[in-house]
Order: sequence, then C-alpha cells, then structure tokens
Amino acid sequence: MWAFAVTVFLWSFYNVGTRSVNSDNAIIGMGLFVGGLAMFMAGMWEFPRGNVFGATFFTLYGSFWISYAASVFLLGVNSFSTEVPTTKDALGLYLMIWFIITFFFFLAVIRVNIAFSVLLFFWGLSYIMLSTSHWSNHHGQSLRDAGGAFGFVTALISLYIGLSQVHAAEYSLIRMPTGNINKEHSV
Repeated sequence: MWAFAVTVFLWSFYNVGTRSVNSDNAIIGMGLFVGGLAMFMAGMWEFPRGNVFGATFFTLYGSFWISYAASVFLLGVNSFSTEVPTTKDALGLYLMIWFIITFFFFLAVIRVNIAFSVLLFFWGLSYIMLSTSHWSNHHGQSLRDAGGAFGFVTALISLYIGLSQVHAAEYSLIRMPTGNINKEHSV
C-alpha cells in the first residue's frame, strides 16, 4: 500500500502544480519502479495467497503506473501540455477508463471494508477530476487541482491502510482499525 501511496502523493504534487512544476517527467522513475514494478510484484504475490482482490488491485494499479510512466517517457506525453488537443482528449479517455476500473473496485469492497471503500471513493474522484480537466477549456486547472487534492486524500488513506497492515502482525502492540465489515471477506 505504501508504494501506491507515495506514487499517488508525488503525482498529486504535480497535479496541483507545486513549486510551479509544469512537467510530469519526474514521475517516470517512481511510476515505473515504485508504483509500477513493486505493486505489480505485490499483486503476483497475492495470487498464491488466494487474495483475488489484492492480486487484481495491485496488478492493475501497478500496470497503471507502468503504462502512465511509459506514456510520459516513451511517447513524450505531457499531461500539462495545452498545445495538442488530441493528446488532451486521449489522456482524458485514458484516465476515464481508470475511473471505471476504480468504480468496479469500489463496488467490490463497499460492503467489506470501510477504509478501502473510502480510499477507492477518493481515488475515483481524483481520476474523474483529472479526466475532465483534460476536456475542459475554462476550468481545466481548477479540475486538475481538485484531482490533485483528492489524490492527496487518497495517498493519506493508503498510508494509513499500509500502516494498519504492518501493525496487524501478531507481535504488534498497536491495532489500527480499517473497518472490516464482513469478517469472512476482509481485504
């Protein structure tokens, strides 16, 4: 969860334009290796454990980060560019597809775990704001800022979930609740 959190956190800094950043090239390394490879491998490790949700979640979002970083690196796509309308439209569609995937994940956990439900709710809001920011001529930066803000919330929730998983070990003195509703199908 921390690989997801720190990558979303960095990406959110770029989306809100922190320190006048107008290029997302610095996300390449983080997207390829931390958010991408590490999460993809975590997904593969979840399959033998029988955790279908974890395997699918980590594998798909690891793939998201790899594909996003590859688009920035190999294709020279700059999500901050306002010059090429077709690139903006394509990025908007790309992010909308990931919103749909996130919505399906949200439906899968809404009756199982509160923390994951809230995480996916805010991550979905982030995707939809970022997607529509590429299609809006007048409110693009405001929508991008909102998407980045929802990304920060997502990253903080993800950090909390990751910390709760670390402390879930039997030898830990601290138990951090994540709101498991259905004990049979906990995430």
